[in-house]
Amino acid sequence: MIMTEPPLPPEEDTQPVKITRPFISPVAASLAYQNQIDLSQITGSGADGRITRQDVLDAIQNGTARLAARRNATACITLDIDLNQMDRALKARNEQQFGVISLSPIHGILAAALDALEHYPQLTIPVDDPHVHLVRPGTTAALPLPKPMLEEPLPELAARIQEIEEHPPKNTLTAPAFLIEDHSQTGITTILPALPAGQHALLAVATPKRRPVAVTNTLVIHLTVTLSLVYDPEHAAPTDAAEFLALLKRLLQDW
Repeated sequence: MIMTEPPLPPEEDTQPVKITRPFISPVAASLAYQNQIDLSQITGSGADGRITRQDVLDAIQNGTARLAARRNATACITLDIDLNQMDRALKARNEQQFGVISLSPIHGILAAALDALEHYPQLTIPVDDPHVHLVRPGTTAALPLPKPMLEEPLPELAARIQEIEEHPPKNTLTAPAFLIEDHSQTGITTILPALPAGQHALLAVATPKRRPVAVTNTLVIHLTVTLSLVYDPEHAAPTDAAEFLALLKRLLQDW
């Protein structure tokens, strides 16, 4: 009788989960979010496989690539925030700091979001070493925002972000992380974000826009922005999500 050793069990995959973001135009990304289209099921017809607006429209019309229903649907909270005080402060600082990186609303929003997360670390995983990444539609870049950035003045924060963008690390996004999705340069002023698989929370920042705002019974034109927080109720309590967004709004409006 020939004795053979039993086959070894397959080795467990201990590598971190990698999340890739599709190569897609910003307009197509927004359209896909609004219609809950699974971009991984679409083959882009644009240059270098870029997913175009027409590709998404075709998927909507054909009824293909719809996102499968999750066991528990994600929840989303949206707020319109008055950025008037922050806008004036950033403009004054830019005038005083010639030759320094020009500060824009997204820098202030990122700083405030990082500050708010310090008070609600339960929205980040792991709590003791939170992973926060800045992502932009139409790219696969996931820019890490290290915790030490919290202690940096705003110009240094802006410089660090620019440095990371110019010399990004190899793009592997270890799940889970708190994602801040920046639509501030796309012209999209209203967003219905979708939470990528494996993630717990995502804060979408729309393009700031000047709109009428009621101030002491008078309509004035202020710079405003729409922020949308989408999260998985299995991993984040609705009260924590609502209080985080309320704190973020207060930080921005009382700049």
